[in-house]
Amino acid sequence: MPLCLKGINVKQHKISLIIATYKNVDALRLIFSSLEQQSSKDFEVIIAEDDKSLDIATLVEHQQSKKKFLLQHVCHDDLG
Repeated sequence: MPLCLKGINVKQHKISLIIATYKNVDALRLIFSSLEQQSSKDFEVIIAEDDKSLDIATLVEHQQSKKKFLLQHVCHDDLG
């Protein structure tokens, strides 16, 4: 399983978008697509995942590799 906390940057952004998710890869893919279209890139995105889904981690890593915007992924085990 990949590390879940990536993309940390000390630069201050005007906007922090925190997205809570639980195994919803399709919705997250749509959100990323929309964020790529934004003209202003002075924002960071924090994915707060209530699980450690390999599908979400893979999608986040792919998006991070594009370097379109700062993206962090924070997750923990689903404890019910």
